[in-house]
Amino acid sequence: RNGFVLGLGADYSWADAAGSHPSRLERGVFYSSRISGTGAVTARAGYRVDRILGYVRAGLAWQNDRYEASTIITGPAFLANELRTGWNLGVGGEYSVTDRFGVFLEYDYRDYGDDTIGLTPLIPGLGPASVAIDSRTSVVRAGVNLRF
Repeated sequence: RNGFVLGLGADYSWADAAGSHPSRLERGVFYSSRISGTGAVTARAGYRVDRILGYVRAGLAWQNDRYEASTIITGPAFLANELRTGWNLGVGGEYSVTDRFGVFLEYDYRDYGDDTIGLTPLIPGLGPASVAIDSRTSVVRAGVNLRF
């Protein structure tokens, strides 16, 4: 059947995405971050022609982050864990192989905005520290749908 389709969706993915870079201001200081999970709750609107459905998604996104500052001499010196929230905008398509079985491919852009994160000292005697974070991710998903 052809026609408009509306729906709600939620997803969560465990992740192990990491990155690091040297400080531009402090010699011998390195910053790293790791995403351990990401998810979204979205509304979906699309149009179906025969067995093909194209759609857009929009909603709330979140991710679990860990930030670390370390030096060549001390190793890890500061640490922070945070659940960041933001927005999700995506596009996707689904092909119904049978009436009960389909495959899909999606792309989501997630923006968690700019923030300053307070870091906890791991070495006695170190004062408080903070780091500016600007976080955006792209998520590509492929999968199988089974309709009941």
